[in-house]
Amino acid sequence: ALVTGSVRATVDFSQRDEDAIQVSDDGSTIRLSLPEPVLSDADIEESNARIINRNRGLIDRVDDFFSENPTDDAQLYAAAEEKVAAAARESDLIEEARVNTEQWLTTFLGAAGFETVEITWQDSPT
Repeated sequence: ALVTGSVRATVDFSQRDEDAIQVSDDGSTIRLSLPEPVLSDADIEESNARIINRNRGLIDRVDDFFSENPTDDAQLYAAAEEKVAAAARESDLIEEARVNTEQWLTTFLGAAGFETVEITWQDSPT
């Protein structure tokens, strides 16, 4: 099978409390404590998937004859999702999410008047 899939790395700001943000007395520096980015579940684009080869034996074909859905590819897509998720875990996606978040916050908070933006990444509870 040839599949296309995606995994997103996100930073959840919603669980931060007021202790996660500190502003220096002179208002020039802001310090943020953020949770580590997390990876979403893999999302396979089934409409773009192609089955290149089906290697099925006689027993499978007989079972398919009596089945309501002879070409059920649910197991195939589940395996593809796991492979896409594994590739994402082995990639630098988490680090890219950190860098992108830091760049965005530095730009945004810099425009709000802060000269220095300091970010500390905290381990997310699992």
